[in-house]
Amino acid sequence: MALQRATTTEESGEVYGLSLVYSGNFIAEAEVDPFDTTRVRIGISPDTFTWTLEPGDAFQAPEAILVYSHAGLGPMSDALHDLYRERLARGTWRDAPRPVLINNWEATYFGFDETKLVEIATSARDLGVELFVLDDGWFGQRDSDDLVRSATGPSTGASCRTASMASPRRSSPSASSSVSGSSPR
Repeated sequence: MALQRATTTEESGEVYGLSLVYSGNFIAEAEVDPFDTTRVRIGISPDTFTWTLEPGDAFQAPEAILVYSHAGLGPMSDALHDLYRERLARGTWRDAPRPVLINNWEATYFGFDETKLVEIATSARDLGVELFVLDDGWFGQRDSDDLVRSATGPSTGASCRTASMASPRRSSPSASSSVSGSSPR
């Protein structure tokens, strides 16, 4: 999200850039009051997010990133890109080329089974793809992984799984994959 003056261009003018370090549903909004004061809010969507916090448990909200440029949208965008590239990426992949991946969602939507997934993974591997992401298209208020279980066998409860493309094989996700998280659509 960018909040800029009317005269701001790519090369000049004031602009604030905001980003949320979160891949789920979120809200980003700006409101101007009758006194021309602008209030900006960014965070997890209050309409779609729920979390049960038991006594003694902790919850860490996603980080919000704010950058400022007096030299236009280009430097604001550069600052965000530099920050993510140099400070937020961690581990082995921070300064290394990342694996080429394929996500089954656009190819299958909800219509997949083990045979179709293995076919996609095998074809992708033959083209040099290094990582397969099983995406079952989780939308909003899903309460079970029955679709994933019916296509792939026992589940670990995650909506999105990754597996190495070294040798696509028929087995349960818990045996051949590691949980990488889920991203609601």
